[in-house]
Amino acid sequence: MSESGEPLEPLDAFDTITEELRLFDSDLGQREQIVVLTKLDLISDLSEMDLVRSKFQARGQELVCISSVANKGLESLLAIIQERLLYTKRAA
Repeated sequence: MSESGEPLEPLDAFDTITEELRLFDSDLGQREQIVVLTKLDLISDLSEMDLVRSKFQARGQELVCISSVANKGLESLLAIIQERLLYTKRAA
């Protein structure tokens, strides 16, 4: 939430969380992240989701959209997590 009580835009919320992580531990702010937009089932206009996705992509960040309730996007998220873990394991 913003100071006025309005919900933050997803990109602003992401930046705030990343900055808080960095302030807590500078290493956390530098780690690779998987950005997940949840509650996809509550978005009535999917063009809004596409706009948010394009904003993240413009910054070189992939956005994964999921709905746990509707069981949407979860397989994609799990595949991305698996891929990143395998890559990390090979690099170690």
